[in-house]
Amino acid sequence: MQALRLTTVNSSYGTMGLVLIAVLVVSACAPSPAPTLTLPTATPLPPTQTMALPSPALASATAAPALTATPTQVPTTSASTGQSALVAYIKDGNILVWDEATGHSETIYNAGDVIAMTMSDDGQVLAFLSRSVVKRSEMDWYEQSALWAVERNGENPRELVPAEELRELLNASETDSTNIPQLEWIPGTHRLLFSTWKYFVQAEGESHATPEGLYWVDTDAPTGVVQLPVADSLRFVPSPDGQRIALMSTVGLGFLNADGGNYRPDVLTYPLVGLGGSAIPSGVWTQDSRAFLITSSYEPGAGMDTYAIRRVPVDGSPAELLATFTGSHPGSVTFSPNGRHAAFYRGTISGDYYGWFVADLPGEQGWLAIPSSAQLFWQNLHWSPAGLAYAVREKALFQLCPDATQESEVCGEGFELGGDLAAIRWLDGRRFLYATREPYELYFGSLGGERVRIAAGAEKFAAVARTCRNDSEFAAGGEGPVHMSVAPDNLFQMAWRIRNTGTCTWDTSYRLASVSGERLSGPQSLRLAEGVPPGREIEMSVKLIAPAATGTYQGEWQLFAPDGRPFGVGLPVELVVPSYTVLDFPPNLILAEIPAGGDYIAFGEGAIWVLSGNNTVTRIDMDTNEVVATMTVGEFPRGVAAGYGAVWVTGLGLTRIDPLTNRVSAIIPVGSSAGLNGIAAGAGSVWVSSPTEGTVFRIDPDTNQVIATIHAGGSPLQLAITQDAVWVSDPNNPVLKRIDPASNEISAEINLDCATRGIAADAQAIWVACDSAPTLYLIDPLTDRIVARIAAGNHSRGVAISSNGVWVTSLTDETLTVIDPATNQVMAVYRTNRPLDLVSAQGELWVVTGSGTLRIRP
Repeated sequence: MQALRLTTVNSSYGTMGLVLIAVLVVSACAPSPAPTLTLPTATPLPPTQTMALPSPALASATAAPALTATPTQVPTTSASTGQSALVAYIKDGNILVWDEATGHSETIYNAGDVIAMTMSDDGQVLAFLSRSVVKRSEMDWYEQSALWAVERNGENPRELVPAEELRELLNASETDSTNIPQLEWIPGTHRLLFSTWKYFVQAEGESHATPEGLYWVDTDAPTGVVQLPVADSLRFVPSPDGQRIALMSTVGLGFLNADGGNYRPDVLTYPLVGLGGSAIPSGVWTQDSRAFLITSSYEPGAGMDTYAIRRVPVDGSPAELLATFTGSHPGSVTFSPNGRHAAFYRGTISGDYYGWFVADLPGEQGWLAIPSSAQLFWQNLHWSPAGLAYAVREKALFQLCPDATQESEVCGEGFELGGDLAAIRWLDGRRFLYATREPYELYFGSLGGERVRIAAGAEKFAAVARTCRNDSEFAAGGEGPVHMSVAPDNLFQMAWRIRNTGTCTWDTSYRLASVSGERLSGPQSLRLAEGVPPGREIEMSVKLIAPAATGTYQGEWQLFAPDGRPFGVGLPVELVVPSYTVLDFPPNLILAEIPAGGDYIAFGEGAIWVLSGNNTVTRIDMDTNEVVATMTVGEFPRGVAAGYGAVWVTGLGLTRIDPLTNRVSAIIPVGSSAGLNGIAAGAGSVWVSSPTEGTVFRIDPDTNQVIATIHAGGSPLQLAITQDAVWVSDPNNPVLKRIDPASNEISAEINLDCATRGIAADAQAIWVACDSAPTLYLIDPLTDRIVARIAAGNHSRGVAISSNGVWVTSLTDETLTVIDPATNQVMAVYRTNRPLDLVSAQGELWVVTGSGTLRIRP
């Protein structure tokens, strides 16, 4: 056996399989003998020990963190969600519906001949089989079934496939009995897929029948049966997206489109071997419908009891062998919802020793569309929709401990079932239905300890976990950035804003998970931290890591309901990890190198103004590129701006310079004046920030008076102004704030995944750079949403919008990056000596560096 110990998947018979299991497991009370084998890891216990109740001293399960791939605490389902369970069951050949909300049952179909049924995903339609017996004498008779449908409230019973039509489909003889062994709904529809078989009732009955063909019928418009181009004996599983069907015969796996097109038999072939003879494999789809995990015989000569789990992509890529196992039963295999684990039975040839084991699956399988039901005895170890593993021991259901490898490793007290379990169906991570045998009874259970007997003598049932509807859509601008480029191996945050457009309230039992493509080191599963009623919006975000290798990467996330089903709009992640070549500036682009260095730079009042750390402001004449004046300002200068007939400098107070005389004309006290920093002129005022006070001040340039104090919070730093907004960066908090000049209030807070510093703005776009990450954001000022995330400017101090692009400094990399705003693509990266700040002036770019000031033709 390989180091990777895995198993087959449970039966794909879905609800019908669950209905049948309650009957079939009666003959499975003792496991079939298995060939000699070597058990994995620990030595399994003999049956008498394996079925012993755990010691009361076992520790209870520990609570799971908010982000976890294998949670160890079951979420509580809120009563306000409206997710009352509806259970349809068969008793005495009639169909009854039990409502969890009322605790009462009501007969909706009273014919006395129903033998099996299934319920549509939305719980609106029940499909069922009615059986009649044609008797010619006491020893000469046969059975035949017809397929019917009825609304959940009992209205509009209609016959979909009459018994005679089913017999014609099978070309049955006068002695043949006929039935439908498998019924499956195409997800998201009221269309039924079904297979057929015939058998001789006086001999082996249906135990030796073989499925034939594949058909579908529409329960809403039953205009006839459509035969799909499949004739082999098979088991089938529709994909979660309803687009494809996996077809498993005794010797091969094939795929078929749900509309009957693109039939591809024998995508994977395997030997006709199995425990006790030939066996049709079982399998499960990945939640993104891109691959199918199948458990089948391994290879010729490997042994009659050797099985393999393979991952088979639908795009034609080669199948991947995940694991092999021996001494087992293919019907025992179950998978964890996150695709990381599988469980299987293993025993000795004598049957004296046996047990169930958990093994890790290699690689990233992604989330799986695991059945919500489990069949006992073989599937003694299975997973709930919450991702927790459970085992049945001595008529009790136990949760396995975190990282358990055997079904004996249980945590906490068990849930007493009241009888030997025949079948279980999980409604969500907390509630379930189960049928017992000897006595045959149907129960509703909750892990909180609730146990309600629904009916006696009713081991065949179907159910839905809700009476409300789950759905979602993007809120305005909530799709996330249109363009994303992320520097290699960098941490970033992806966020979406979505609206609850269904009728269910989302509570903390709902979760977000990656369903396809690259997960990018994101969480396996992320639970909602708050309730979201219908009509409300929520912002959801995940922390990801860009790959180290350059290239394009795609993935998709989706919300999952408590029953484990994904729903609503897909949340995409599309990013480019770029690779840039750093260039020297072509000589013709450098118009002047002026030996006047500094920290900050501004344009206005007919000149370039450079602020240096030695408490001086230098004036550069744009016609001669000469320094024409140097003025001393206050201590610790931090920002410079020009406008309204003056040059303004922040530091310990606000200094005003008259550009006509090149002299300080006023020292303006602002706030505590302990540390003014960012400054900008526009919207009729001069605006300055105080990071120490968390405040932005508005000054009237005519009176030099503070006319408004805006408490922005955090550490407001650099400012940019458009006609109707003042934008504020913050180097200590991952948020960009917008001030409304009309009200002098914070009108928007845009959450980012990094603290910010450099900022530039015009009427069309707001560009803000991360302080310590190589990232530049493009914000739409009309929606306040992130439009693009661009890998540029590691430790950027300055951003400027020029006639040919957006320029970003990088102090760490000593580069200037220019971006095309039409495409959000990096056009060039130029090598520059410690660029600190820059400004666009009359179609040119002025950059203050560690050694001077550059005048550049963009």
